Amino acid sequence: MVWQQIYNPLGIGTFIDIEKTEAAMRTAGNKLLDDAAALAAAEGIAAERRLLESGKKRVSHLIAEGATEWQADLIVVGTHGRHGFDRMVVGSVAEKLVRIAETSVLLVKADRPI
Repeated sequence: MVWQQIYNPLGIGTFIDIEKTEAAMRTAGNKLLDDAAALAAAEGIAAERRLLESGKKRVSHLIAEGATEWQADLIVVGTHGRHGFDRMVVGSVAEKLVRIAETSVLLVKADRPI
């Protein structure tokens, strides 16, 4: 017999199939990357694509490490347009990336809050 205790204050595991959700996120991420690569190809630009999974690393660190590994000249990242308390609670990948990246970073502001 196995007893398992899971700390889940929101009870998300009760309502969401985590493995199915992760698979759907991978599928959506790959489609987004495929679509972006196709747009680049239509303009005559060869683009590499890679889906990174964060696991226990912060997204900003993954992006910075990937840019260094690829010897990228520039990281282009969109900003989410949050302000005030939402920004403080959620944090900002773009802001952290600007601070830690060894590669130049270009921030593209969202045309409206997301």
